Parts: sequence; C-alpha cells; structure tokens
Amino acid sequence: MKSRNKNLNKKSPLQRRWPFVLGAIAIVSVAVIVCLPLLKKKSVDTSDKTPTSPSQDVGKVSIKEQEKSKSAFAKPAALKDTAKKDFPIVLSRSDFDTPRSIGELNLLCAQGLPGAEDLDIKQCLKTLDEWAELVKKETERCLPMYRRNPGEYYNSEAYFRMLVLITVLQKDFGATYNMELADFDGLTMEDLKKPFTSDSRNTFIHGLLTGKRKGTCASMPILTVAIGRILGYPVYLACAKYHTFVRWEDEKERINFEVTNGLGIYSDEHYSEWPMKMTQEEKSANYYIKPCTPVEEYSLFLQIRISILSANGRYTEARELAEAVKQLTPNCPYNDEGIDQLASAEAMQRLTMSRINAEKATLRINTVAYTAREAFSRADAVIHNKISSMGIRYSAELKEKLSTRITVNDRSGEAIIQHELDVQKLKAMDEMTKKYLKAKIKKYDEVTSSLFRTDSSMDMKDTVQLNEAEIVHAISNHLLVEKGPVSFNSKLCQGIEDELSQALPPDGGLTDITDPREAQDMAMRISNASKMYASGGTSYLQFQQRRKQQEEMDAMTRKQEIERLVQQVSARENGLRQVAEEILRISKKRFENRFMQR
Repeated sequence: MKSRNKNLNKKSPLQRRWPFVLGAIAIVSVAVIVCLPLLKKKSVDTSDKTPTSPSQDVGKVSIKEQEKSKSAFAKPAALKDTAKKDFPIVLSRSDFDTPRSIGELNLLCAQGLPGAEDLDIKQCLKTLDEWAELVKKETERCLPMYRRNPGEYYNSEAYFRMLVLITVLQKDFGATYNMELADFDGLTMEDLKKPFTSDSRNTFIHGLLTGKRKGTCASMPILTVAIGRILGYPVYLACAKYHTFVRWEDEKERINFEVTNGLGIYSDEHYSEWPMKMTQEEKSANYYIKPCTPVEEYSLFLQIRISILSANGRYTEARELAEAVKQLTPNCPYNDEGIDQLASAEAMQRLTMSRINAEKATLRINTVAYTAREAFSRADAVIHNKISSMGIRYSAELKEKLSTRITVNDRSGEAIIQHELDVQKLKAMDEMTKKYLKAKIKKYDEVTSSLFRTDSSMDMKDTVQLNEAEIVHAISNHLLVEKGPVSFNSKLCQGIEDELSQALPPDGGLTDITDPREAQDMAMRISNASKMYASGGTSYLQFQQRRKQQEEMDAMTRKQEIERLVQQVSARENGLRQVAEEILRISKKRFENRFMQR
C-alpha cells in the first residue's frame, strides 16, 4: 500500500513538462500582442510603394469583416470630434495608419459645399452597402456564364466582375454621367483648369447615391471603387491628367477601367495622352497612371472640394485647403500652379470686392447728397407755399390794423391802401425768402463741412490693423460716417425741411414782421396820399411817382440780393457733390494702394 502511494506521488514526465508548456504559450501570446501593431503598421507602409493583393490592400475590407460593421471601416478618429462641423479638419498622413473607408472620406469632403446641404452620410453609406449586396448577388448569379465561355470576357474574371458591377450601377440603379456637362468639343488646357461645375453633386458620390443619380469622371470611379472594395475587389483609383479612372491590380492581372460610359479598357499609354498629354516631368512625378495610395485618394477628394470652392468664388478657403493638400501629396504635379492660381484669384476677388464696396459707398454717399438735394427741393416747394400764404395773412392782418387808424370814404382811397398792402406783402415775402436762402446756405455748409471732417478722420492708421478681408468693409464704415464725428445719413436729410422752416415766422402769428411802428408809418403815408388825391393838385402825382421809383429800386435791390443768394445755394449744391466725389476718389485710391501694399 505504501509502495502504491509512493508511486502515485511520483510525477510522470508529461506532468513535469506541463508548467513549461503553459509558460511558453503565455510568452508567445505576449509577443504576438506586442508585435501585432508593428506588423500592421509595416503592412500599411508598404502599400504606398507597391500594389498588393486584395487581402493585404489597405483600401479594402473582406466580406466577413464588413458583416461586423455596417460601414466598411471605422470612422477615422481624427474626424470624430469634428463631425458636427460643416467640414472636418484636414487629416495628416499619420491618420492613415489604419484603413479608411473611401466612400465615407469622399462624403466627408463634400460637407458644407453647394449641393450638399441635405447630405446624410449615414444614409449614403447604408445605400453603398445595399448596392454592394445586390451587386454581389448578381455577380454570383451570372458567374456560370463566365465559366461556360470565358473567351467572351477576355478570359478575365476581373473584367467580368467589373462588367456586372458597372451594369448594375448604371442600368439597375441609374447612376450615370451627367450629360449636361459632357460637351468636350474644342476643349483647351485652360478650359480643363477651370472648374466645370459649382455643384458638389456632380463631383462627389452623394450625387450618384441620391436624387437624379448623376455624376462625372470625378465621382463615378470613386463610387465604383467604393462598391468594389466592399466586395473585396483589388480596385484602386488612378489619375490621368485632369481625369480619374479605375484600376484593378493584383498578382494575376492589371487592368485600367473607364467607367463613365459603360465599361471600357484602355492602356497606360492612352491615359498618358488623354484627356491631356503629359510632360516627361509629370510622368516621372510618380503620381499619374498608378494606384492611388489612401493618402492620395483623400488628397484627390480635397482637390475636388477645392474645385467646387473655386467655382463658387470661395478662393480663400480653396487656397488654404490647397496648401494643406500640398503637404499631403507633395508629388502632385499641379500643386504649386493651383495654389498660385487660387492666390491670384483670391487677390483679384479682394481687389474687386474692395472696388465694389467703394462703388457702393460712392453710390450711397451720392444718394445721401442726392437725398439732401431732394430734401432741399421739397423744402423749397413747401416753404415757398408757406411764404405765399404767410404773405396773404400778413396783408390781411396789416389791413385790419390800418383800418383802425384811417377811414376811407371813396374808392380811390381803397386803391391807395391796397397798393401799399401789395408793396408791403412783396417786401415781406422777399425778406422771408432771403431768410430761407441764408438758412439753406448755412445747412449746405454744414453738410459739406461734415464730409470734410469725415475725410480728415479717415487716416491710414485706422486700417493698419485690418486684414485683407476687413479692408473691403472699411470704405463704407468710414465714408458713411457710421463711426465718424458727424452722423451724415438719411436722418440728416429728413431734418433739412424742418430746420429750414424754423427760419420763417411761425404759422400762428406774424409778430416777427408786423412792427406796430411800421403799420403806423403806413397809415400816415396813406392818409397823406388820400388828402393829396382829394385836393386834385399835382402834389399827389409827384408823390406817387417818387413812391413808385423808390418801390422799384427797393424791389430791384431785393431781387439782386435774392439772386445772389440763389447763386450761392447753387454753388453750395455743386460743391457738396464735388466734395463727395473727390473724397470718394481719394479714399478709393488710398484703400487700393493700401491693399496692393499688403
């Protein structure tokens, strides 16, 4: 029994090895966990140099992996915090150490552009998955056709699979080229450099996934690659000069597919000549006619975004984005040329906007001056009527006062009184007119002076701290005196009539021009004239002649003085217009010079 227990306590050789086996497994597990990120990073880095098989390519995902997630790839970490903004921050090359969904990146780059106002990225990605599933089913259904007669399909399963994909997209889903943009007759290099559309739906895949489902060579290859990668195809975007196509490339074959009108196959030599011939320098840049890396694909989407921004006159955004794209893909042949063109367009736009704003300021200030003249004209009509009515009231009031001092027994005496009243009425109206004209001159001087003070306050130090975007607003801000020493605007013009009316006696009475002593003198003259007239002598005729001469001289003097005042008013009016025009001319030149210096 003891012997038996002794044998039981003895460990067999297998039992003695078991702890070592477990330890070895633990060590290997730790090593795999530590090295896995390094191996993953290495596989990504090599993808930039040479095309790899579908299972290794960084731009694809297997069907099994896709089933784990509704979208082909996880959302880029750098974009998670910016999803609520119109356009996310530009990714860096390090952000592509893990695979990215080409469809999602393309849609993200369309955010905030015209035509993407109702963009629903989640729904578009769902549509991509649904379309890919239908393409997969149709391909599996049609594969026996290929296997029975591969010669009809160039003995290429890749061609057959792409043919089914394109047929389903274009025939079943109606995702086709926008023929309104397909007029290529007589295209020149300059035409191709210009944005041919301002609508993002023509150049990003949401235009093919929603609405009319129309696109161009900028979006149709991207949609094809997005569907192909969901299916696990080794497909890439590739660029010709001002054109994009699809490349299938694995260890078996390499095919260039043109997918904008059915399915075509073209050689590398074709794309080196079409749509524009490449220079030797462009060919050696390692950018054209090759599979795009993930970074180059993203850069391409940003370049498409730049084109839409440029087409909509958003040159500042476009230039800033172009500079970021240059950091991503420094090997792109037209980086510098594009940035220079955008910078020139931006500068021209700023200068144009500066001139437009200056013209607006000119128009507005001339409108103010015109409004002032209109206000003066309205005041003329109102106040002249007021003077006439006041003259009539003056005559009636004066006649009433005279009737208390003299008694008229015959019609001749009434005629003498009426004559005196008419003379005095004209004299009073002339005096009121002179007062009004003097007030008008004073007001013109005030308006003109306000412009001079405005111009003197517009020193260049006010714009030293302004950037280019703010300079275009400075003219209207300063010239219209919204921040200046005098409020020169429509309110000033509205007050002209009221202010000038104050130069005249109030409507309620004529105490300012009906001096009791004057009425007493008139009564004395009329009484004496009546006595002379009644006596029948020559003394009345002589008196009447002298009186008439004096009245004519007084009237002439008043008329000349009024004419002089009218000329002064006209000179003030012309002076106001000239001052406004000169100030605006100098100011526009000043701001343009300042803009050019910056």
